[in-house]
Amino acid sequence: MLRQLGEALRPGGRLVLAFRPDAPDVPERFRDETYRFYTAEEIRTMALLAGFPDVRLVTIPEQPVLWVVAEQTA
Repeated sequence: MLRQLGEALRPGGRLVLAFRPDAPDVPERFRDETYRFYTAEEIRTMALLAGFPDVRLVTIPEQPVLWVVAEQTA
């Protein structure tokens, strides 16, 4: 899916996604086969492998969300 999103972007386009990364504070009720939580490094690797040459991970203190900013080359 990330590769398809990257192909749909214009040169210089930006994809911004929010993830709840895997962490000890993920509630137990979400620890089943329905949900999948990735580490920050797994998310970065997936975006790079999908063809995004510029991937930044942004965290905001006190928020459990990891923002992924992936840009296509101009």
